[in-house]
Amino acid sequence: MTQRNQDKAVTEFLAEAEDILEGIGQSLIDLESGMKSGAVNPEVINTIFRGAHSLKGLSGMLGFFRVSELSHTLENLLDNLRLGKLALTGAVMDCLFESLETLNSLIAKIGQAGDDDVETGPSLSHIDAILSGEDSEKPSDGSPLGGVELAASVLEVLTEYEEHRLMENIRQGARLYEVQVTLDLTTFDDDLQELTKTLGTLGEVITTLPSASDTPESTIRFNLIIGTPHGETELREVITLDTAVLREIQYSTEVKPVQAASRPSRPAEQGAQGRPAGTEQSFTGELKGLTKTVRVDITKLDALMNSVGDLIQKKNMLYGLAWEMKKESTLAGPANDLLRITDAVDRKLQELQEGILDVRMIPIGQIFNRMARIVRKLSNASGKKINFSTSGEDTELDKLVIEDMADPLMHIIRNAIDHGIEPPEERERLGKPVEGTIRLDAYQKGNHVVVEVSDDGAGIDAEQVYAKAIAKGLLEEQDNLDEDYLLKLLCLPGFSTADEITEVSGRGVGMDVVKQNISALGGVIDIQTELGRGTRFFITLPITLAIMPALIVRCSKQTFAIPLNAVSENLIVPGDAVRTVEQKEVIRLRGRTLSLLRLQEIFRLPPSENPKNKAHIVVAGLAEKKIGIIVDEFLDKQEIVIKSIGTTLKKIRGIAGATETADKRARLVLDVSALIEEATQGVQTA
Repeated sequence: MTQRNQDKAVTEFLAEAEDILEGIGQSLIDLESGMKSGAVNPEVINTIFRGAHSLKGLSGMLGFFRVSELSHTLENLLDNLRLGKLALTGAVMDCLFESLETLNSLIAKIGQAGDDDVETGPSLSHIDAILSGEDSEKPSDGSPLGGVELAASVLEVLTEYEEHRLMENIRQGARLYEVQVTLDLTTFDDDLQELTKTLGTLGEVITTLPSASDTPESTIRFNLIIGTPHGETELREVITLDTAVLREIQYSTEVKPVQAASRPSRPAEQGAQGRPAGTEQSFTGELKGLTKTVRVDITKLDALMNSVGDLIQKKNMLYGLAWEMKKESTLAGPANDLLRITDAVDRKLQELQEGILDVRMIPIGQIFNRMARIVRKLSNASGKKINFSTSGEDTELDKLVIEDMADPLMHIIRNAIDHGIEPPEERERLGKPVEGTIRLDAYQKGNHVVVEVSDDGAGIDAEQVYAKAIAKGLLEEQDNLDEDYLLKLLCLPGFSTADEITEVSGRGVGMDVVKQNISALGGVIDIQTELGRGTRFFITLPITLAIMPALIVRCSKQTFAIPLNAVSENLIVPGDAVRTVEQKEVIRLRGRTLSLLRLQEIFRLPPSENPKNKAHIVVAGLAEKKIGIIVDEFLDKQEIVIKSIGTTLKKIRGIAGATETADKRARLVLDVSALIEEATQGVQTA
């Protein structure tokens, strides 16, 4: 294999492995929930087992033997679990989560260095200890399923897993039924799949076996065994096939469980799960091997989006050229033709842009699953019991936005566990549930997505924040500031209310990093807290950072672009409507006071020639925070692509980047979140 093909294979492996581990992580959370509620879904264990099996095969082919070894050992543990040889306990769950973390570390190492040179000994030893700790079982006398009214020909071909599921249904007191159905050979796969799916809504389809009995030509007969709490009437209501025959299977309550040592080995041709050849899965397995999913590197989508952005800018230039031509009477006809063509190009570009954006959008639930594992790990490390719940997992955001959200969310959740949620004994003394609660919610609000992190812990003590701010010289003692303003101090570099640094860290540590990362995404963070009741963080983010519509404005002799997703409305008000309150300019807008900010003063621009009897105001903001930006003139609305700017301009607050407008000139793009902070800034930051 050439180096190029090897690199491509590794890239594809990393994408596949990431998906597999993401699925295993979600399944482990479901499995633990099922264990706590006493209703474990066997298909969840099977899903984890199949994920470990797939990862073992993929890593082995590429020579990543540590990944392959750990996946294989984990597969053995899961096989014992799914066959009922191993009880699902808290220790087993801890081992499964530990193995997942180690596999994540191995895959991350491959992505960084191209090898899986990570220590796996502790995880392997943990799995071996659990497997070797099981009591050895002796073969049972006679058939373990002798008390079940099933034909010997059926009992002989049941796999070990199917015997275990049959015994488990008997143990739970389920009713057993045999459904015998004759199907046409040309449509049996679809008909059988539909019947299995329908029966699965009423119980567990334990096995699907082809019958050896004589059947008419061009037909095939299957026997399905189902365990269900429902009666015969309910089953007959959902079985629509005329050829189906239903029979209840009687069994003795003295049926003994299957003994591991008495099981003979299964032939290799029975498949990965031991299912006999000739069943529905073996008939359709190869047909289902194809997938309609195509993985695309996000950098390729970025390059494609940049190309679309360039085309949009050229389209804007064509518009400008067409309108200039139209001013000349002799060119009016060609100008109109050019405008019509440009309109058609514009519509197609919008379709292309929307299509690319749709490909980039992924559910935020992917990162929520990672946070669930972090909560579990940190709660164990801190000795605190945490109930973690989420909602809005289907809310979609740009892939890059979601990835850049990982660190801010992790900081907030770590701080909530360490310094927010009280120890169990303290919560009990306060009359709170011993188990603390952390919620992670996401929902769309206009052109933005709000991610809310809340806990029912101790809250943030405003007086403690005030005292720390004075001690650090950030405030004067006579300053009379409200709670909202004091909470902004938490996001200043180095500010913390924690008396000592722990492994998990105290609330306040890292909040400046959180704010910087969120601001870099064009978002804002708000904090609400109530002493003794808990804290809520609201993170408001744009849905995507790609091509966006913008309002083009002029101030003095400079032209700026303001992203429209941050603009609520434009106003032209009389000059005397602008009032000064506590040395800040404001206006009254629908019964509320709106703070104003003059771009001329922020960027120290020359005096404006605009008449003083009118004020052009752009009402902009994110979430509930809004300001009025005073400009000289509203010029146009255009699609823009924000480009990075040099290191010199990066130091200027209020500038998000630059773009090229239809007049072929570079224009600065305003950072609305930074301007909002500037309008409310009064805290010493240096």
